[in-house]
Amino acid sequence: MSDPARPSTREIVRQWFEKIDRMDYFSLLRVPRPATVDAWPSDGELRRAFATFAGSFHPDRFKDEDEQTRERATVIFRRANEALRVLTNPELRARYLRHVAQGKLRLEGEEMTRKATVHAMEAIRPAGAGTPPPPVPASSKRMAAVPSLASLCTHPAAIDFAQQADALVAKGESKKALFQAQLALNKEPTNEKLAERVAALRTSVK
Repeated sequence: MSDPARPSTREIVRQWFEKIDRMDYFSLLRVPRPATVDAWPSDGELRRAFATFAGSFHPDRFKDEDEQTRERATVIFRRANEALRVLTNPELRARYLRHVAQGKLRLEGEEMTRKATVHAMEAIRPAGAGTPPPPVPASSKRMAAVPSLASLCTHPAAIDFAQQADALVAKGESKKALFQAQLALNKEPTNEKLAERVAALRTSVK
């Protein structure tokens, strides 16, 4: 017997949908807003927060609901995915902190895609750093240009497997990483970008 005092799934989605445009990314993922870039939550903390959120709002949970509820849940989930993308990207999160200070709650359009400026890179640098960092080796630059497996996932279980794969790749354990990456892909079989990364990882193991 349902609790009459407890809001329905449809009502919960409606409430979130109506307030989401008034929420910043931190409030959305329920992580504290840092005062400085140095105090930023770790990627692990952010991904765990996203996984918790996705457990409640992943579109698959609303397959039996009416069309409006499904559409609203999809909007909410995509906004959380947007928040994760921004908050785990050093350049985007520095840009986002400036936007929040100006009362803007989202990064959209060109703000999500334009290249870093000198000002943006200064915002990323820890406070008190008087000298520029040493040059990044070309090999490291190539690695940095490749998104992590976890950043390509949306399903909570897929994110967990992909995070393990990323950690194993960093250790040079490609075969074990491939196994975890394949488990992630099993959770999201239609994820083309993830499939491409898994295929590339499989080729590197051979």
